[in-house]
Amino acid sequence: NSTAFLQSIPNPLVLSGTNSNAIIQATNTTSGLEGAAAMKGIAIDDTTETYGGYFSSNTVGVLARGVNKGIRAEATNGPAVDAYSVQTGVFGRGDNIGVVAESDNLGLYARSYASIAIQADGWSEGGVFNATASNSIGIEGNSYGTVFGVGVYGTALAVTGPGIGVAGESFSTIGSGVHGIALATTGVNYGGSFHSNSPQGYGGYITGLGPDA
Repeated sequence: NSTAFLQSIPNPLVLSGTNSNAIIQATNTTSGLEGAAAMKGIAIDDTTETYGGYFSSNTVGVLARGVNKGIRAEATNGPAVDAYSVQTGVFGRGDNIGVVAESDNLGLYARSYASIAIQADGWSEGGVFNATASNSIGIEGNSYGTVFGVGVYGTALAVTGPGIGVAGESFSTIGSGVHGIALATTGVNYGGSFHSNSPQGYGGYITGLGPDA
């Protein structure tokens, strides 16, 4: 009886149900073909913001798991990942690296209007930013605060041992580990500001092997 089978697929297709796994599940058993996908969504309108896929949840919108990469995002005009949240825009967790960003122009760009743009926590290194081009910057911090602002701020929370808030290294014969510039032409400003709260501490500690060290 042919009427016992689905004759056509409604458009739009709206499904609702209760399942401990998923309402829709797609499996692609293809092997050896790069780019093969279990599910693919395309939105062709380029005159306004549209979505190839839209996921919403009261807890986690998207959970992505992969042997090599959890999420891979590519964009030819604009950011590969554009995330906004009233709490955390992008959160990455990994036993090795939480977030990897690569770009021919800007690998990672974060803006915060209230608190912290980027927070990186790690057992060994919180954040590692590498620049390999002949004229490039590993990390750049800008502050536009009209009362008080800090471009790059580092805090060492260890109460014992040699804690370092911000550390810079340079292997160049004419390089600087940490380089600070105050661009304002008026007022009292500082290319670098160092302060210590310890009676036995130093605001700045500088050592060198040169004749003027």
